[in-house]
Amino acid sequence: MESKTAIYVKCRPQDADTTALLRKHRRIFLGYPPFIEGVDPALPIEQRMHSLGLASHIPSERLSEDCRGRGYRSSITLQQNIVRQVGIGSIAVVPQLGSGVCWLAKIASPFTLFAPGEIGEEYLQLRREQGLPVEEPEWHLADMVQGWSTTEWVEVPFVWIPRWIGQRALQRNTVGIIKDRDGHHRAYDVLERLFAAPSGIATYEPTEDSDEIARRLVDLLSPASFEHLVVDVLRLERPDLMWLHVGGTGDGGADGIGFRADGTPAVILQCKLRWPGWLDDPRAEAAVRRPELIIASLDPVDARAPADAEIWGPERIATAVVRHAGRLPVARPLGISGAW
Repeated sequence: MESKTAIYVKCRPQDADTTALLRKHRRIFLGYPPFIEGVDPALPIEQRMHSLGLASHIPSERLSEDCRGRGYRSSITLQQNIVRQVGIGSIAVVPQLGSGVCWLAKIASPFTLFAPGEIGEEYLQLRREQGLPVEEPEWHLADMVQGWSTTEWVEVPFVWIPRWIGQRALQRNTVGIIKDRDGHHRAYDVLERLFAAPSGIATYEPTEDSDEIARRLVDLLSPASFEHLVVDVLRLERPDLMWLHVGGTGDGGADGIGFRADGTPAVILQCKLRWPGWLDDPRAEAAVRRPELIIASLDPVDARAPADAEIWGPERIATAVVRHAGRLPVARPLGISGAW
């Protein structure tokens, strides 16, 4: 069902940076063109593609052999599911990290299959200028067909975008819905305020209120930067241990470890910026000296955590950040009193 929502769109078809085109023509482009199986190749390109705005599912056998051979099937299904949710007035975010900005615009039309026309020729020239291949020009032109018309695009520095929105806009998929943070922060509302008044960075009033600081932490931190912050806080809270940040692929669930002087692990840290509702214990059952377990989250942690875990919830984390404000770089952008 179409409604006003918030989406991110990469607009980087086959590695091309097309932000100049979307700003000039006030468009959003979706790639992975769903060419129709068995259609007359003499028809205009936009008439040879399925519309993702159709209510019915597009089965694989209705896609051209080339589409299936290129592995487009799953991406087309994903995009169709998203298109069904996007109504006129929705807000689109296009990240352009090479320039340190995001571009924001509102959707101004129903989902449309556009004739490539002038914009298609400009796109092929853009690819040449960016040193990208232009072989199989029809497939490149097809990347300029699917999408929406938009309002004028507004430039917003990436640092002004709350991290919970920015992280979503950097997901691997080329397009996606930006989910709300919780019951109190709608992505659409946050982006609409930035779209309406992009000329002035919001600064936080000085505070030491732990609830407010916890809210600001959610705005500013990504999951990775949250892990680093908690490790830094524990270095100050438990200086008797040597703390290492170890989070990443293959970490086995441990995001930090506090070691004793003899090199044995005393504490295993697991961080969840947002509490997922459950947690596997990352500690090895066979350990001779079973380490303590600290779970840190900016959501309240419920009883489904391991029973012997030491919980660092939003209030405890915020209170510790205030206590060590003079030694934590994050304290100043948080607006913590006494951080200067």
